[in-house]
Amino acid sequence: MNDTGIKRQRGRPSTGNALSPAERARRYRENKKIREAEHPRPSRAELLAQLETAHNRIRQLESQLTSFVAPDNDSGKLWAIQDRKGSARWQTVKKGLAKAEAEKILDKLAASEGTGNYTYRMIEE
Repeated sequence: MNDTGIKRQRGRPSTGNALSPAERARRYRENKKIREAEHPRPSRAELLAQLETAHNRIRQLESQLTSFVAPDNDSGKLWAIQDRKGSARWQTVKKGLAKAEAEKILDKLAASEGTGNYTYRMIEE
């Protein structure tokens, strides 16, 4: 209660400018028409053309990628697996591995449960 003895109502005070639900719905529909006119949905043919363009670009980038990737020749080099937790120093887990064996172990470590804080890498010895 305040000084005049009148109990104040809770919540936001009314302004008297409230719209009825029908008026709010009409405004929403009008604004929706305006939004759709400004940003029309692309047709199915346009979407298919964009998809084809994207596929062509992917093929082009994949062909470029093959020129950057070194050939997979093991040539008897030895590899080591290292891990670290957070930003700590790298610790060697295993070393003296063939490339295929090191990749296999690295995949198992990366896929194992409970290693979310660990980062793994494979380095050439």
